Amino acid sequence: MNSPEPTANASLAERYRALLGLGGTFLGSSNSWDLYQTIYVETAKVVELSGFLLSLYDDQSDVATVVFSADEGKEGKFGLTYRGSDSEVLRTGTPTAIEDQTDTGEGLIPGDAGPGGPRSTLAVPLRWRNRVTGALAVYASHADAYEAADSELLGRIADLAAVALENMRHVEELQRRSLEAEKLEEIGRFLASSLDFEEVFEGVSHAAMDLLDLDGAGVWTFEDGCAT
Repeated sequence: MNSPEPTANASLAERYRALLGLGGTFLGSSNSWDLYQTIYVETAKVVELSGFLLSLYDDQSDVATVVFSADEGKEGKFGLTYRGSDSEVLRTGTPTAIEDQTDTGEGLIPGDAGPGGPRSTLAVPLRWRNRVTGALAVYASHADAYEAADSELLGRIADLAAVALENMRHVEELQRRSLEAEKLEEIGRFLASSLDFEEVFEGVSHAAMDLLDLDGAGVWTFEDGCAT
């Protein structure tokens, strides 16, 4: 992953110009992970940050999942989950900022604050068709790092990112369904092309492993009251 360009010396006009063409940059990503990295790199060109956090939110289960994080230019933890209703930005759908975390004890992830953490934080919601679908958050190692202009810039990035993330979700869902159809057709061919049980079972097992992304599979037969 390429290190983002610093924004400390960029003027506000230069930071806004960096937004031009950003939607196309996001939509040019080849997969979800590539998109997450691109959102991080492009955000760092516009907003000062020492750390970054991208969460996706399922409002049906009230579960938010950290899908990408970075700290000081290095990829950090992901896969962490938390209750979306415990996060102000996800609960209210409005930007939230903490000028100095040491005064509040709050962190980017509910329950994850502690000594040595970020000082300033800024988080904005990801929205798709009036639904909050996630949150994009940045933090700095010093207090009072963010102003109203930073919130607006980050909000515009989040708007573009939300569209790209939804588009990627649809693309990968179509790819998954296409693979499922291909593997089911393959299973059908095995069943119709051979009378050798072992050959059929082996072919079906391999196809099922590919279809379900498994490391192993087995087939049991039932004969005379016994499973083998």
